[in-house]
Amino acid sequence: MGAGIPSTKEAKIGFFKTLLPENFPETDEKAMLVFDELNQGLPHAISMFFSLIEDRRMFDYLLPKECMVVGMMNPATDKYSVTQIETNAALRRRLKWLYCIPSYEAWYPHAKSKMFHFSDQAALGEPLPCHPEILGFLETFPKLLYDLDAQRVNKQYMCPATIQTISLDAYLMERADIDLTGWFAETRFSASIGRTVAKQLVDHLDDSTLNIKPEEVLMAYKGDTRKGVKKLVKKDRTKLLDLGYGILTILFTKKTAVEKIANNFVTFLGDLPPEVVTQMHTT
Repeated sequence: MGAGIPSTKEAKIGFFKTLLPENFPETDEKAMLVFDELNQGLPHAISMFFSLIEDRRMFDYLLPKECMVVGMMNPATDKYSVTQIETNAALRRRLKWLYCIPSYEAWYPHAKSKMFHFSDQAALGEPLPCHPEILGFLETFPKLLYDLDAQRVNKQYMCPATIQTISLDAYLMERADIDLTGWFAETRFSASIGRTVAKQLVDHLDDSTLNIKPEEVLMAYKGDTRKGVKKLVKKDRTKLLDLGYGILTILFTKKTAVEKIANNFVTFLGDLPPEVVTQMHTT
């Protein structure tokens, strides 16, 4: 959004007359004035934001009474610190602060809905849910919804925004007959979520025989699901531990009724090697 251009000075009131963009709220209009990526703004943009929340005006322009001013920032760290602007005492006195914490439980229904790719309709031709292969990967490894380890060391990392990106990429590559388990797809995924998780994703798509969803263990731990866990015990302790982490993520986010999952969960723990149970416990 533009900031307006000072034109002629009005001597009577001491303010500049301002040529404003057409999308500024008009008198008595109900509106929200949104400043996105506020902490990335240049000093003059921050100054304008401060003026609008302090004086509710910019030069001769007055905000309507029912206009809400909103500033949005992405945290730079997992401790939700952003930049010095967040600790600015003058801003803290004048704003109400809200924090949005990533939640698998809240994200999952959104990912299954057509609103997920609502903003990508120009590329996809229609609103679509998260690509089923990408969603299946997150169902198996829900802990990866937000890859804090990669974020802490300033690497490309998995988060809701980059999941939308790789889901869009998956749809477009499929339409171009590009193999989602090939080198091109892995390279493209790596650009958004980092090479380590991209390789994990491609391996998951390439070999689904040892991929077990946490929900399957908690809700119906028998038959093929239990056989699959016993195969992991013998063949792939890393995937087994990832499955355990995924189950813990589901337990602490969805908080399913104990009577529905207790027997399955206890039986699953009984099938695990003691060292894996210990690692899950310390997590």
